[in-house]
Amino acid sequence: MNPTPRQRWIVLGGLLLATLAAGMMIEEEAADEPEPRRPRSERPAAPTAGALPPAPVAAQPLPPTADAAPLPDPFRSHSWYIAPPPPPPAQPVAPPLPFSYLGKVIEDKEIRVFLAYQGRHLIARQGDKLDRNYVVEAIEGNRMRIRYLPLNEEQELAIGGES
Repeated sequence: MNPTPRQRWIVLGGLLLATLAAGMMIEEEAADEPEPRRPRSERPAAPTAGALPPAPVAAQPLPPTADAAPLPDPFRSHSWYIAPPPPPPAQPVAPPLPFSYLGKVIEDKEIRVFLAYQGRHLIARQGDKLDRNYVVEAIEGNRMRIRYLPLNEEQELAIGGES
């Protein structure tokens, strides 16, 4: 059995009246409760003639109490993965030798090596300091040992065969 449109309107009207009556009862109950007494310092000042009523104050959240624990976030994802610690930093290494071998001369049992460095020509002997960072440690046969001073690391430069 389908209700007619008139019956539907009667039911909806009755529900509307019941809702309005319930709302009025709630307002009457709130008006019946006595307002708590406030000290004079908190009482609002008496309105002056022609003054506008005060603007309503927005509801502000209560400050958290010290003993209240924060609520867990139900939307945060959880994982048991713990990232491994970062690897230790790599030990510094001397840069490749910036010298190029050009030739060598043996004179009175002293070996002098001719090197090219940044567009300049150098003559190096054992014990010479080259460019503040390098010292010629030894010249033996077809190898020249050069020490990189900032890291105290020894490197070798090929200087040709025996002569």
